[in-house]
Amino acid sequence: MRTFPLCLSFLLLTSVANAKTGPHRSAWYIGMGFGNGTASIVIDTPTGEDTKNYDEFFKVAGAGEIESKRLSLSFETGLALTPRLLGGIHLATMFQTGEQDGVALTVGHDQALGTVTFFPDRKGLFVRGGIGVAQVKIKVDVGQELLTASSNAAGTGLMLGAGYAHRLGKSAHLMVSLDIHGALLDGGTGAPTEAEFGTFQVGVTWY
Repeated sequence: MRTFPLCLSFLLLTSVANAKTGPHRSAWYIGMGFGNGTASIVIDTPTGEDTKNYDEFFKVAGAGEIESKRLSLSFETGLALTPRLLGGIHLATMFQTGEQDGVALTVGHDQALGTVTFFPDRKGLFVRGGIGVAQVKIKVDVGQELLTASSNAAGTGLMLGAGYAHRLGKSAHLMVSLDIHGALLDGGTGAPTEAEFGTFQVGVTWY
């Protein structure tokens, strides 16, 4: 019965020591995450701007809805600029794909950003933001790619987000984040002019 009090005392002493010395921080960081969320694209049409969420692209008139799957992925790496500030690059994508009766449809939004991540208390809660380039793709393949139609647009990408880093070991952290991505695109009539996606992700980052 004395084992539990001894273990508890050890954990308390370890926590106090970590609080005094602060979290371990290497000179660089690298991480990845995956999750899901919501996404929409604004298309310039002859009658005005038309905003569609990703699911609307997969609705076929009179034939129900094409079965599809949506996923968000991210990768980031960079340097620890200060004990509270990380700076680097962040690659993010949200895409949805489905196929029905020989017709394959993919809708996606990619971003490559320069980002800064700030830890107010040097650990745990963080906020981040970034700016860079974005690309949106809408692609339709008919008859195993015998006929392909696509609409692509590129432009400026932005991101704002927040999350929490739970320490798993000396440098590994479980990351839970909520990020909002937006894009202003150079598409013309019939092409995307704006896009956005919001993601809830879980991942691991080493720093």
